[in-house]
Amino acid sequence: MPFDRNWALFASVLIAASALLTIYGWRMYNVVPYIYEGVEFDNPMWRSTPPGCLFPWPTEPGPLEALSTMSESDLIIYRYLVKSSILPVLSVALCIASFLFLVKAAKLL
Repeated sequence: MPFDRNWALFASVLIAASALLTIYGWRMYNVVPYIYEGVEFDNPMWRSTPPGCLFPWPTEPGPLEALSTMSESDLIIYRYLVKSSILPVLSVALCIASFLFLVKAAKLL
């Protein structure tokens, strides 16, 4: 199977997705320390207000010291991607897949 335009497009998308997920994960773990999980609350909360966000791009909360609630999308991302450590695993898996795809594509040239 020769290297064609479809392979180049797939390689570009794979590399871009890998880079974006890696940068998103790095940014996410810089924002996570602003989240408070106390036993007196059912859900995690932001340590300050106005609240930060995890989706679409992780941003820190504001400067005022007061607990503020997390949105539903932030709760889902925090519980299932951050607390379960799936985000770094997905990032590493996508980087490895990109590397292996590029190695295979280089052998076909």
